[in-house]
Amino acid sequence: MKKFITSILILFSVIPSFDIFGQLRSPYIYQISYVIGNGEHIFWDDNNNPDSLTGFIVYRFSKFNPQNLPVYDSIGSAKAQISNNGYYDYKINQQPDTSVKFYAVEAYGKGNKSTNNIDNRPWIDAPNNVLLKGKFDSCINKIVLNWNRFYGWNNNSSKYYYCWFKTGNSPYIQIRFQGDKNVPNNDTTIALPPDKMTSNFQINPDSDYYLYVQATNLNGDGICNSNVIYIKKTNYHAPSYIIADGTSVPDNNHIVLNFTVDSISQMHKYYIKRSNNNYLFTNIDSIDTIGWHIKYIDNLSQTSKNASNTQYFYKLAALNNCKQQIVAESNVESNIVLRVYTDQNMNRISWTSYKKFLGNYHWDINRSVGTSALKFFARRPSTDTIIIDMLDTLSHLLIAEQVCYNILAVEDSSSLKAISNTGCVTVNSLIAMPKFFTPNGDGKNDVFMPELTFKPPIYELIIYDRWGTKVFETTTPLGNWNGKYSNGKAAPQGVYMYYLKISGADNKIIEQKGTVVLLLP
Repeated sequence: MKKFITSILILFSVIPSFDIFGQLRSPYIYQISYVIGNGEHIFWDDNNNPDSLTGFIVYRFSKFNPQNLPVYDSIGSAKAQISNNGYYDYKINQQPDTSVKFYAVEAYGKGNKSTNNIDNRPWIDAPNNVLLKGKFDSCINKIVLNWNRFYGWNNNSSKYYYCWFKTGNSPYIQIRFQGDKNVPNNDTTIALPPDKMTSNFQINPDSDYYLYVQATNLNGDGICNSNVIYIKKTNYHAPSYIIADGTSVPDNNHIVLNFTVDSISQMHKYYIKRSNNNYLFTNIDSIDTIGWHIKYIDNLSQTSKNASNTQYFYKLAALNNCKQQIVAESNVESNIVLRVYTDQNMNRISWTSYKKFLGNYHWDINRSVGTSALKFFARRPSTDTIIIDMLDTLSHLLIAEQVCYNILAVEDSSSLKAISNTGCVTVNSLIAMPKFFTPNGDGKNDVFMPELTFKPPIYELIIYDRWGTKVFETTTPLGNWNGKYSNGKAAPQGVYMYYLKISGADNKIIEQKGTVVLLLP
């Protein structure tokens, strides 16, 4: 009986490729690695009897079925032929996977097929590729790497991760972390060079880096290489200048700001800074924009003051792309506050100084009458902040009661300009009759006519001598008496009576009588 039992044990020991039910065993996946220059491969080991083995089927996880069980799709097959490194090898892709994929390999032959591996669940015990991602973070001046964990090797063995790098055509070097070569704490995110650690990795300006990560089973039966990533350490250029191009005030609640940024700048984060006194500036907004010409509209509708009564000062500050540090600021620019006051036959226009172009500038004052457009009226040096507009110069222009002004600060060496708010006043219909005139041909007070602040549609002026004889009459708009009779003879010195009939700016008829003294030398 003892001899019979021994024979049975010997029989099972010489057929190790089957379990007690005769089923083929599932292969052991040794690694899923990107082989530099030769694509992504899956390697496995197999202890089935080669005489019973025909080949292998390679699977990729597809989805979970309604019962929440994993479903794998076949992506290829391999013959039962061991590679030079002693393992079976199947090339998955020429290029590395661009996402995390889970794989399984099963053996088949002579009516048998293994099935254990295709029961493995992703993110639990199904082996996968390691997908490495990374970037150079200019905010901390480090290369930041992150990758997913490897879930193979029955997920019960200790795993460590190693980082490898090279620059240019040099060979790959394993990065040391405080003397050790593995990533501390088994992390899957690391910033290079590591803080407070002795390392053989340093970042040099404008250098090229190639990096990959290697997952290793400390039992010595598996490795997994990630894809290789390329990272260039780039110094982002800060602007060497930001120029304030001038402001404009389209209405009392809005101020338009304009800036030009150095074209070499690679910054795109900015602060808009505002002050009420040109000393203490506060950030009123942050913007993220790419471009050399930046336009911003400050909305004052939520403030108690507006652009017609308050001067504001602005700067544009460029931040590094981490929004941690100001790397450049513009010169100051401000809105121009213009005010207009009217006093009988003159308007007084005043304005605030402009802060400030980099070069010298002058003022251009524009004026509009009634519904006409603003037109150039006068030019003044930058030191002036007031101008008087005598309304008698408008007597041949006015057809309505409103006169408006704005002022432009214009840089002399460029086309940059800042435009004030528009100020308007209502000009009342004013009729002033001289008390005397001296028609002696000296060009001063030579004629008699009313002084008006408007151009009357209806106009009639009649002159009588002291006996009531009519000596002059005209209906020509703004016609005047030169002190002569209709026959061209000079009238004698003395007191004369006038009758004036006009229509005002409101088209109402106005009649006025009085006397005027004609004086001769």
